[in-house]
Amino acid sequence: LLTRARVQMDRISESFKPLRSLAEATGPSPERLSLPALVRDVTDEMTVLARRDGVHLHVESGSGLAVRGDPTHLRIVLENLLGNSLEALRAPGGGHITVRVAQAGTEATVRVSDDGPGIAPTIREHLFDPLSSTKESGLGLGLSIARALARAMRGDLTLADERETTFELRIPLEGST
Repeated sequence: LLTRARVQMDRISESFKPLRSLAEATGPSPERLSLPALVRDVTDEMTVLARRDGVHLHVESGSGLAVRGDPTHLRIVLENLLGNSLEALRAPGGGHITVRVAQAGTEATVRVSDDGPGIAPTIREHLFDPLSSTKESGLGLGLSIARALARAMRGDLTLADERETTFELRIPLEGST
Protein backbone atom coordinates (compact mmCIF):
# COMPACT_ATOMS: atom_id res chain seq x y z
CA LEU A 1 0.00 0.00 0.00
CA LEU A 2 2.82 2.36 0.87
CA THR A 3 4.61 1.59 -2.39
CA ARG A 4 1.44 2.30 -4.39
CA ALA A 5 0.96 5.58 -2.54
CA ARG A 6 4.56 6.57 -3.29
CA VAL A 7 4.11 5.74 -6.99
CA GLN A 8 0.94 7.83 -7.10
CA MET A 9 2.68 10.76 -5.40
CA ASP A 10 5.51 10.54 -7.94
CA ARG A 11 2.94 10.58 -10.76
CA ILE A 12 1.18 13.58 -9.24
CA SER A 13 4.48 15.41 -8.90
CA GLU A 14 5.33 14.54 -12.50
CA SER A 15 1.90 15.76 -13.61
CA PHE A 16 2.61 19.24 -12.29
CA LYS A 17 5.72 19.65 -14.45
CA PRO A 18 3.78 20.51 -17.63
CA LEU A 19 1.73 23.07 -15.73
CA ARG A 20 4.94 24.68 -14.50
CA SER A 21 6.39 24.64 -18.02
CA LEU A 22 3.25 26.29 -19.37
CA ALA A 23 3.55 29.01 -16.77
CA GLU A 24 7.25 29.43 -17.50
CA ALA A 25 6.69 29.15 -21.29
CA THR A 26 9.46 26.57 -21.61
CA GLY A 27 7.22 24.24 -23.62
CA PRO A 28 7.08 20.47 -23.86
CA SER A 29 9.99 18.05 -24.02
CA PRO A 30 9.09 16.11 -27.16
CA GLU A 31 10.45 12.67 -27.85
CA ARG A 32 9.63 9.84 -30.21
CA LEU A 33 7.10 7.53 -28.63
CA SER A 34 4.56 4.87 -29.50
CA LEU A 35 1.15 6.43 -29.10
CA PRO A 36 -0.69 3.07 -28.91
CA ALA A 37 1.66 1.93 -26.12
CA LEU A 38 1.13 5.13 -24.13
CA VAL A 39 -2.64 4.93 -24.59
CA ARG A 40 -2.59 1.30 -23.45
CA ASP A 41 -0.55 2.21 -20.34
CA VAL A 42 -2.99 4.96 -19.35
CA THR A 43 -6.11 2.89 -20.05
CA ASP A 44 -4.68 -0.09 -18.15
CA GLU A 45 -4.19 2.18 -15.12
CA MET A 46 -7.73 3.59 -15.44
CA THR A 47 -9.36 0.17 -15.83
CA VAL A 48 -9.41 -0.41 -12.06
CA LEU A 49 -11.39 2.81 -11.54
CA ALA A 50 -13.65 2.01 -14.47
CA ARG A 51 -14.53 -1.45 -13.16
CA ARG A 52 -15.25 -0.06 -9.71
CA ASP A 53 -17.79 2.32 -11.28
CA GLY A 54 -19.38 -0.28 -13.55
CA VAL A 55 -17.76 1.16 -16.66
CA HIS A 56 -16.42 -0.97 -19.49
CA LEU A 57 -13.27 0.55 -21.01
CA HIS A 58 -12.50 -0.63 -24.54
CA VAL A 59 -9.39 0.27 -26.57
CA GLU A 60 -9.12 -0.02 -30.35
CA SER A 61 -5.55 0.46 -31.43
CA GLY A 62 -3.07 -0.96 -33.83
CA SER A 63 0.61 -0.64 -33.31
CA GLY A 64 3.40 1.31 -34.90
CA LEU A 65 2.00 4.82 -34.68
CA ALA A 66 5.01 6.87 -33.60
CA VAL A 67 4.49 10.50 -32.64
CA ARG A 68 6.79 13.22 -31.46
CA GLY A 69 5.31 14.43 -28.22
CA ASP A 70 5.83 14.93 -24.55
CA PRO A 71 4.77 11.72 -22.79
CA THR A 72 3.79 13.56 -19.61
CA HIS A 73 1.68 16.07 -21.55
CA LEU A 74 -0.02 13.26 -23.45
CA ARG A 75 -0.65 11.31 -20.26
CA ILE A 76 -2.29 14.34 -18.62
CA VAL A 77 -4.57 14.89 -21.64
CA LEU A 78 -5.61 11.23 -21.74
CA GLU A 79 -6.16 11.01 -17.99
CA ASN A 80 -8.30 14.15 -18.12
CA LEU A 81 -10.48 12.82 -20.95
CA LEU A 82 -10.89 9.40 -19.36
CA GLY A 83 -11.50 10.93 -15.93
CA ASN A 84 -14.25 13.15 -17.34
CA SER A 85 -15.88 10.15 -19.04
CA LEU A 86 -15.70 8.09 -15.85
CA GLU A 87 -17.28 10.91 -13.88
CA ALA A 88 -20.09 11.30 -16.43
CA LEU A 89 -20.83 7.57 -16.31
CA ARG A 90 -20.59 7.21 -12.53
CA ALA A 91 -23.97 8.85 -11.80
CA PRO A 92 -26.04 6.66 -14.14
CA GLY A 93 -24.31 3.59 -12.71
CA GLY A 94 -21.96 2.66 -15.51
CA GLY A 95 -21.59 2.59 -19.24
CA HIS A 96 -18.97 2.27 -21.94
CA ILE A 97 -15.88 4.25 -22.88
CA THR A 98 -14.16 3.57 -26.19
CA VAL A 99 -10.66 4.82 -26.98
CA ARG A 100 -9.64 4.64 -30.65
CA VAL A 101 -6.11 5.29 -31.83
CA ALA A 102 -5.71 5.79 -35.59
CA GLN A 103 -3.80 7.62 -38.28
CA ALA A 104 -5.37 10.50 -40.21
CA GLY A 105 -2.96 11.79 -42.83
CA THR A 106 0.12 13.21 -41.13
CA GLU A 107 -1.43 13.01 -37.68
CA ALA A 108 -2.26 10.38 -35.12
CA THR A 109 -5.66 10.67 -33.50
CA VAL A 110 -6.98 9.46 -30.19
CA ARG A 111 -10.77 9.55 -29.93
CA VAL A 112 -12.30 9.10 -26.49
CA SER A 113 -16.06 8.42 -26.60
CA ASP A 114 -18.54 7.54 -23.90
CA ASP A 115 -22.23 6.67 -23.87
CA GLY A 116 -23.03 9.01 -21.01
CA PRO A 117 -25.61 11.79 -20.92
CA GLY A 118 -23.72 13.93 -23.44
CA ILE A 119 -22.84 17.59 -23.40
CA ALA A 120 -25.65 20.14 -23.55
CA PRO A 121 -25.50 22.48 -26.57
CA THR A 122 -25.33 25.54 -24.29
CA ILE A 123 -22.16 24.17 -22.67
CA ARG A 124 -20.33 23.22 -25.88
CA GLU A 125 -19.32 26.76 -26.84
CA HIS A 126 -17.54 27.27 -23.49
CA LEU A 127 -16.23 23.74 -23.08
CA PHE A 128 -12.55 24.69 -23.35
CA ASP A 129 -12.78 28.07 -21.62
CA PRO A 130 -10.69 28.32 -18.44
CA LEU A 131 -12.70 28.45 -15.21
CA SER A 132 -15.87 27.27 -16.97
CA SER A 133 -17.23 24.19 -15.21
CA THR A 134 -20.55 22.44 -14.80
CA LYS A 135 -19.27 20.36 -11.90
CA GLU A 136 -19.90 21.39 -8.30
CA SER A 137 -16.32 20.70 -7.31
CA GLY A 138 -14.77 21.44 -10.70
CA LEU A 139 -12.33 24.25 -11.30
CA GLY A 140 -12.96 24.42 -15.03
CA LEU A 141 -9.30 23.92 -15.86
CA GLY A 142 -9.08 20.31 -17.04
CA LEU A 143 -10.12 20.68 -20.69
CA SER A 144 -8.49 24.09 -21.13
CA ILE A 145 -5.18 22.73 -19.81
CA ALA A 146 -5.54 19.56 -21.90
CA ARG A 147 -6.09 21.63 -25.06
CA ALA A 148 -3.15 23.91 -24.22
CA LEU A 149 -0.90 20.87 -23.75
CA ALA A 150 -2.04 19.37 -27.08
CA ARG A 151 -1.41 22.66 -28.87
CA ALA A 152 2.01 23.03 -27.24
CA MET A 153 2.90 19.78 -29.05
CA ARG A 154 1.52 21.21 -32.35
CA GLY A 155 -1.63 19.15 -32.05
CA ASP A 156 -5.14 19.97 -30.89
CA LEU A 157 -8.00 18.74 -28.76
CA THR A 158 -11.58 19.17 -29.94
CA LEU A 159 -15.09 17.95 -29.32
CA ALA A 160 -15.30 15.74 -32.39
CA ASP A 161 -18.92 14.69 -32.38
CA GLU A 162 -21.76 16.74 -30.99
CA ARG A 163 -24.25 13.84 -31.06
CA GLU A 164 -22.21 11.82 -28.60
CA THR A 165 -19.46 12.71 -26.18
CA THR A 166 -16.39 12.19 -28.34
CA PHE A 167 -13.19 14.14 -27.89
CA GLU A 168 -10.41 13.93 -30.45
CA LEU A 169 -6.75 14.50 -29.70
CA ARG A 170 -4.56 15.06 -32.76
CA ILE A 171 -0.77 14.86 -32.63
CA PRO A 172 1.66 15.05 -35.59
CA LEU A 173 3.23 11.76 -36.56
CA GLU A 174 6.97 11.35 -36.10
CA GLY A 175 8.72 12.73 -39.18
CA SER A 176 5.77 14.87 -40.33
CA THR A 177 7.23 18.09 -38.94
